Amino acid sequence: MSGKSGVVILLGTPAEERGGGKLRLVKEGAYNWADACLMAYPGPRIQDRPDLRAVSFTKSLASRRLCVSFHGDSQHAGRSEIGQGALNAFVFANVMVLPCHKDLREKFGPHVVVNGIVTQGGQAANIVPSFVKAEYSVRAESGAILDVVCEKIAECFISGALAAGCKARESSCQDQLCMATGCRPSHYR
Repeated sequence: MSGKSGVVILLGTPAEERGGGKLRLVKEGAYNWADACLMAYPGPRIQDRPDLRAVSFTKSLASRRLCVSFHGDSQHAGRSEIGQGALNAFVFANVMVLPCHKDLREKFGPHVVVNGIVTQGGQAANIVPSFVKAEYSVRAESGAILDVVCEKIAECFISGALAAGCKARESSCQDQLCMATGCRPSHYR
């Protein structure tokens, strides 16, 4: 810093897996004093530099969480032919997400990443669930690409619900930070 005074602070952030660790710190004013911030992720050792490790040389991606709930009819599994199971809606939707994800990667490149889990999916194996909640992590190279990817993934949710005779609704993620920037397709039923 050639003749300039300054302070360097190493500030760890909460995990991002459940959403927005850095966003929480920004909201609470943790960076208000900073003139500049650098971010690094832990990474593997570098083959030709064994003394240099624990820094990931990756590009940051735009990120959003999509949370969706599927609503159908609860039935005993022995009578499942008369109900519309929400779990079927999720399975149909998730099966559609896979080729959609592949197509989006072909169109926009390898930085399009979509991963999803069921966060609530029934009470017992012999009961067709009437409610299933899922959460997807969606990443892309830019906010504009992320918007397109989220819209396409949301269309998979709607199609899965329609195929199962159920409804899909945007649902709140565990924390509310994702809802401030979340993808809100107008066609949720």
